[in-house]
Amino acid sequence: MYSPLWGTEIEQQLKKHGMQMNSSLFTPPHPSKYRDSIKRSKDVDDAWDALEWVRTFPITEADIISIGKDPRTAVKFPAEYGFGDNAYVAQLDIFHQLHCLNTLRLIAWGQFEPAQEAAKRPYSDLHWHHVAHCTEVLRENLMCNANLDVVTFNWKETQEVPFPDFNLNKRCTDAELLIRWQEANALPVEASRNFSRPEGVREVPMEDEYYRLYGLDKANIQHGQAHAHS
Repeated sequence: MYSPLWGTEIEQQLKKHGMQMNSSLFTPPHPSKYRDSIKRSKDVDDAWDALEWVRTFPITEADIISIGKDPRTAVKFPAEYGFGDNAYVAQLDIFHQLHCLNTLRLIAWGQFEPAQEAAKRPYSDLHWHHVAHCTEVLRENLMCNANLDVVTFNWKETQEVPFPDFNLNKRCTDAELLIRWQEANALPVEASRNFSRPEGVREVPMEDEYYRLYGLDKANIQHGQAHAHS
């Protein structure tokens, strides 16, 4: 496995440090700015909005190959971005995971409203594909990064059975460093992926479900593309 950030200053700064979780069942006196209580808060929503932005930055062809991807199908930044001819579009996966978590958080509050008109508003089939995607992304990453931390129990007043103590002491990466790194190194949100397909690029297949959702004839579209490229 490989990351283009390996060997950089940010990797050296991301060493694990001790931290106690503030994850009690009931909202603590001084909760995280990302934690909802029994009512939604605009301050919490604003914190999540800032956290979940997925931004892009350039990596090289050698990085693409080291990641195990194909440079022939990986997207490059266009020349007008000023990165040269060896600049491929990349993003940090952690921010995609946070986006997925926020999607599920908003759905749990009954407030999910996709901004894109193509989503046809909840609760379309595309909406539920998004829910399933986000759930699976988080499950895969939790299991991929499974740790050996243990939860202990207390005798909690009012309770006659052992009550879990979710305020674990952990060795954590300082994710705030990655937020600051992204702010310093990634493109602004409005330019992150705001460019269109150039002529002659190599495509990868779209899933059949996309064609069903939008009532498109896959065979006719593929035939037309093949004719255009001939």
